[in-house]
Amino acid sequence: MGCNEATVDKPATAGSVEKTEDEKITEALVGEFYVDDITNEDMSEMKNITNHFYKDGKFDGRVTYEFIDDYGDFVTLAVTVSGTWKVKDKFIYYTYDKVTSTPDYYAATLLEGFRKRNTPDKVVEYDAAKVIYENADGKRTTMKKSY
Repeated sequence: MGCNEATVDKPATAGSVEKTEDEKITEALVGEFYVDDITNEDMSEMKNITNHFYKDGKFDGRVTYEFIDDYGDFVTLAVTVSGTWKVKDKFIYYTYDKVTSTPDYYAATLLEGFRKRNTPDKVVEYDAAKVIYENADGKRTTMKKSY
């Protein structure tokens, strides 16, 4: 056999295994995001919304929440939340570990509320720049990557 006739075995291509949809969503979620301001049905507002999803499955988020309390007073809360997250069957599942607020009077109530309403969010669209999810009530939210 001459040199020009030699057969060469093709090397196995490492990492050629196709990623699952959940793995692709997980990769798209890792990083920092912001959400445009939201006005709720009760006219309360959520502003300066940011979320950070870490590769190790932890997350933290911040929001300024403005509302009229039971006494008719205008309240502005700076809220932070942290916990863990994972993607399964195209849903984002959260565990809320800690909520703080300034003023701190509302923190315990907020944490209880997050835990009571804790339903997974269904990812309906995603790419390198955004993730759109739908909550249990069918409301869609777009998180945009912060660069």
